[in-house]
Amino acid sequence: MKKMLALCILWTVFGCNKEAIEILPEISINVASITDSSAELEWQYAVGTTSFGFEILLNDKVLEKQHQKPYYQLSNLSANTNYSGKVILKDDRGNIAEESFSFQTLAPQSLAVFQLNIVKKTSHSIHLEWQNHNTDQNEVHYDVFIGEEKVAEGLKSSTFVLQDLENYTNYRISVKAIHSNGKERIAQIESRTLGTAPTAFKLKVTADPNNKIFHLLDPYHLYIAWDRPVVPDGASFVYHIYVNGELYQENLAAHMTAHVFTDLEENKEYHIRVEAKTAHQESTSASIKVQTFAYPKIPDLEMSITQITPFSAQVEWLPIIGEGIETVAYSLYVNGQLLYETDHKNTLLYALWPLQANTSYTAIVKAKTTMGFKNISLESRKTFKTYPYN
Repeated sequence: MKKMLALCILWTVFGCNKEAIEILPEISINVASITDSSAELEWQYAVGTTSFGFEILLNDKVLEKQHQKPYYQLSNLSANTNYSGKVILKDDRGNIAEESFSFQTLAPQSLAVFQLNIVKKTSHSIHLEWQNHNTDQNEVHYDVFIGEEKVAEGLKSSTFVLQDLENYTNYRISVKAIHSNGKERIAQIESRTLGTAPTAFKLKVTADPNNKIFHLLDPYHLYIAWDRPVVPDGASFVYHIYVNGELYQENLAAHMTAHVFTDLEENKEYHIRVEAKTAHQESTSASIKVQTFAYPKIPDLEMSITQITPFSAQVEWLPIIGEGIETVAYSLYVNGQLLYETDHKNTLLYALWPLQANTSYTAIVKAKTTMGFKNISLESRKTFKTYPYN
C-alpha cells in the first residue's frame, strides 16, 4: 500500500502521464469470520487500469478464475483444519500480483445432525448404517443402544449389525456420536424384525381324489396339490395363487392343500405359483410349469330333412360320438318352438306333423354333452319347404 501511495503522490505533484509512470498491481489479504466450517477472505488492491480479475486458490485448488469482488466466502470446510491459499490479481496489461493466506478453522461447535438407515433386516438381525463424522482431525466414535441398553461402544465405522434379536419385534435403536471434545449427537430409529417365513413346500399335478379324471393336465380340471407348510413362530398364514404372473386367487385358507383350476385354455403353457404368506408379511412360494391338454376335435352335428310332403317331414341327425362322451342331450326346435328332447343314443329322428302345405320351416337340432370336464355344445339347422297341395 505504501508503494501505491507514493506513486499517486508523484503523479499528482509532477503531472506524469501514463507512459511515464505505470502503477503496478498490489494486493493485501485478511482472513475474517473464521468458524468450524467457513471463513471469509477480504483484500485491498491497487491497479493501474480498471480492467482486472482475481483468481482464488485454496489448498492448490482453483475456486474462481475471474472473480470481480474484493471478498470471497469459503464454506463447507472441515473443523479444526489448517488451510492455505492464494489470491492472484491480473490486470489487462498482463501485470500480476499475488498474496498468500493461511488459517485454521475452529473446533466443531456441535456435531452435525445425522440419520440412521436400515440396510437390511431379518427375523433375528438389523443392519444399521449412518453418516460418518470422522475426518483426519475430527475424531468421533459411536455407541449403539437398544432402548437404554448399550450394545456397542467406541465404533469408528458407520455401520453395525444388531444380532440375536427376537423375531417380529419392535426395537428402539439409538446411535450416539461422541467427539473427542465432548460434543455429542444422537440419532434414533424404530424398526421391527421380520417374522419367520413358512417352511418350503412343492407343487405337483395329481389326480383329483374326488372326481374321475379324463386327463391329468385337463385345462378344465387341473388339480394342483402341495404339502402344508409350517410357520416356526406360529403365525397364521393364507395362500395367494398366481398364474403367469397375475394374481388368480387370494386369501385361501391355510388348511387347503390343493386347488382345482377350471378355466384354463387348451394346449397352453402356464406358470403357476402358490405363495404362503403370514400375518407378519413373511412368505414362501412354490412354482410349477404345466402344458395343458388339447381335447380331440368333435365332428360337426349333421342333420337332414327327409320324407317331405305337403303336411309332414322327418328330421334326422347323426349321434355325437367320442372318447369320454357318455350322454348327449338333443333338442329339436322348429321355427323357434321346442318340439322334442331326448338323450337316447339310437332314436335320432322326429316326424313333423301336421305342417302347412307350401310353407317354409326352419329346423334346429342342438346337442349338449361333456368330454371329460369340457362342456360341448353343437348346433345344426336346415330350412325346408313343404310341397304344395294339389
